Order: sequence, then C-alpha cells, then structure tokens
Amino acid sequence: MRIRPFLAAVALLSAASPAAADTVARFSQLDGQPPIVIELADNGDSRMTVTDAAYVTRDGTTYLVLSDSGGRFSVTLPDYLALLAELSRAAPSAGGRMPDRVEITQAGTETVAGHSGTVHRLIGPGDAAPFEIVVSDDAVLRPVSLILTNLIATFIAQVEGQNPALAARIAEVLRLGAVIRFGPIYRLESVAATPVPRSAFDVPEPPLSRDAFRERILRAATPVAN
Repeated sequence: MRIRPFLAAVALLSAASPAAADTVARFSQLDGQPPIVIELADNGDSRMTVTDAAYVTRDGTTYLVLSDSGGRFSVTLPDYLALLAELSRAAPSAGGRMPDRVEITQAGTETVAGHSGTVHRLIGPGDAAPFEIVVSDDAVLRPVSLILTNLIATFIAQVEGQNPALAARIAEVLRLGAVIRFGPIYRLESVAATPVPRSAFDVPEPPLSRDAFRERILRAATPVAN
C-alpha cells in the first residue's frame, strides 16, 4: 500500500467534518516545544499552529503559512507535501536495511486528557521498542484528530522514503479513529468548545506556486557568504 493517495486526501478529510460548535484543542509536543493549538470553526474551517508555522483550512483548501526574512507567505498543502517528498527523495540515504514488514498489535487501553483509547504498537523485525499510537473512538475528537493528521502526513512523507512499511502501517492505524497520542511526539492536552475569531483563518495571498515555494525554501537554506 502506498501513502501518496493518503497524503493527497488529507486536506479533503479535514474539511469534510465540520464541528458542531467552535472548538479549541491543544496537543503537547513531547520534545519541549510549545503546544500545538488547533482552532476549529463550526463551518469546518480550521487553523493548527505548530511552533512558527500554521496549517489553515478555509473553504475546503488547506494552506501552510510560514515566515522567513522576507515576511509571511503561504503555500497549498498539496504543493508543500509534493515538495517535501521531492526533497526527501533527493536526500542521501541513511544506509542500512529498513524492515520490509511491520506488525501491529493492540496493547490494552490508555487514558489521555480524560479520553480513553486503544494502544496500537508498530514494530519491525529486530526493533528494540515499538512505536505506539493511541486511538480513541470518541466522535467528539474525530474532527480535531483529522486536522492533526495534516501534521502527521508530513511525518509520513519523511518516513516513507526510508521505511515504506512503517509509513503504510501508520496510515492504516490513523484511519481507525481519533489520535490522542502519536508515539513520543504528540499527546492530547485539552479540548473544549470555545469561540474562534474568523480572523484566525486569514492567510497571506496569493499562495506561492510550487516552483516559487521551492526557490524560496532553497534560498533560505543557502548560507550567505561573508
């Protein structure tokens, strides 16, 4: 099973489940970065802020909003994921044989921020420790989880180049319900019905084309000679 169709469908999934009321959720980042904040409007528009970036879904289109020395700019999520996959393919391989089979087992339940979920463990031959994803069947969390999937999709795109078996199995687990813990990376902290201002869904216009985005990213990554 390949992940490309999953990546292409992410924006459609997040836009397809409008909330019954405005909702704000927070996921802690276990590496010490500020919490991920998800703001979801009752019409399905959403904003997910991750450190200095934001994923904004408005009128059915998802954008990534970034900033650099030239200011704030936006790019559509499909163009961002396509460029991420392109750069991942061009990156030198880390070497070593990646497992061609990853097993999924259930390991009981876990409660995260007051919500119970099933622990799914993904492990390949010879792995010292499994990668765990905790999934809840709480329908209230599903719209928020679909937005978080936008972020996890970028993780999958990076993993796929080195370990397609693991990437495919992660995508399989994500379809089971609402993610309340994603390995040692993200963990649900809180979710509540809270009014969200419409200005939260503004994005810099127009979004960059894929070629313009590539040029801007590569220019920012090039060291400036003294």
